[in-house]
Amino acid sequence: MHPRGVHELQDLGQLERQSTDGEDFAKAMNDLHKQVKSKLQDSSQWYKQQEDLKWREVQFNVGDEVLAHLHIERFPRGEYNKLKF
Repeated sequence: MHPRGVHELQDLGQLERQSTDGEDFAKAMNDLHKQVKSKLQDSSQWYKQQEDLKWREVQFNVGDEVLAHLHIERFPRGEYNKLKF
């Protein structure tokens, strides 16, 4: 408890009480947050595994022609030139 003024200055040890309902609620919410975090991590891992099944490694050799899709936002100002080597 934080007193608002001089008239509220009393023995703070007596005013400090803990609610068992509040503690139970806080513990339940903490447990719920842990369960949600665990489920989110599990589902993210499952989605990653499913996408990794579709992934294939592509190796290019010197002289192979490829299509380059460049975005102007990825380059510093004045450095973007599509035909620049």
